[in-house]
Amino acid sequence: MPKQPSRGRRSGGRAGNAMRRSSLIIDQMPWWLKMNVDRPTGPLDEEGINTIHDGAMRILEEIGIEFVN
Repeated sequence: MPKQPSRGRRSGGRAGNAMRRSSLIIDQMPWWLKMNVDRPTGPLDEEGINTIHDGAMRILEEIGIEFVN
């Protein structure tokens, strides 16, 4: 003859929610406002633009681009 399952305590309802709320699962770090400590960058001069352009042209010449249709 099979055993009768023992009746346990139910975990739902108001008591179950209170029990789940009382135990912390994840320790949350304290909250604070984020500050950007980097100074803003200014626009590039003619030499900076030419340096970026020359680097891009060198990459295109040495590596290239493959177009797959």
